Amino acid sequence: MKIKVLLQIFFICVTGITYAQTTNEPATMLMSDAPAQIDISLVDGSKFRARKVAELSNLDFKSVTSFTFYYPDENNSKVNFDSLLDSLLNGSPNLEVLKFSYGKLKRLPEITNINTKLKKLDLSHNKLKIQPIGLENFSNLEHLNLEDNELKALPESLALLKNLNFVDFSLNSIDEELFMQSISLLKYKGTLRLLKLGLTDKNFEEIRLKLKQIEVITK
Repeated sequence: MKIKVLLQIFFICVTGITYAQTTNEPATMLMSDAPAQIDISLVDGSKFRARKVAELSNLDFKSVTSFTFYYPDENNSKVNFDSLLDSLLNGSPNLEVLKFSYGKLKRLPEITNINTKLKKLDLSHNKLKIQPIGLENFSNLEHLNLEDNELKALPESLALLKNLNFVDFSLNSIDEELFMQSISLLKYKGTLRLLKLGLTDKNFEEIRLKLKQIEVITK
């Protein structure tokens, strides 16, 4: 009798495992546990996640307050981000935080619309070669991260951003002469992070003399 009961329990367990392997339920569970690519917050306080840019076709960009692209698809080089970024940079007046990293971006759409709410812009770990145009339209921008791109110099529009308190320009492919010229334009008070740019101690000494009101981080 005991043997019969044990055999029944064993059969139930095997059946359960087989069912799990042949139905969509475990796949659904795994997908729900997988890291999302895109994390979005809206003005009404609601939040949601997406894994593909295609899932944002019905998104009301005017209601977006925070947009984070943080888990890139290996095939994202095949995705055209121009329309998405234009909607975020020019069509999201309530946007306060934008983080768009690892998107393999080479350039940004020109920023033409004014947004006084954006406080944090993170474009780190992309392929930006052309300076962002129109950053001055984010007049209350406080935090700018351009780390690990391919920019030759600091964007000229930073000269017009008086509310900045942090800029990270580490790991860019700078042109020494152009970069040193762009340094002189900075007017804000805060921190400037400059790691692994291939600059000499003499360069950093000159930078600190020019930027007496800015803390320059080189290590």
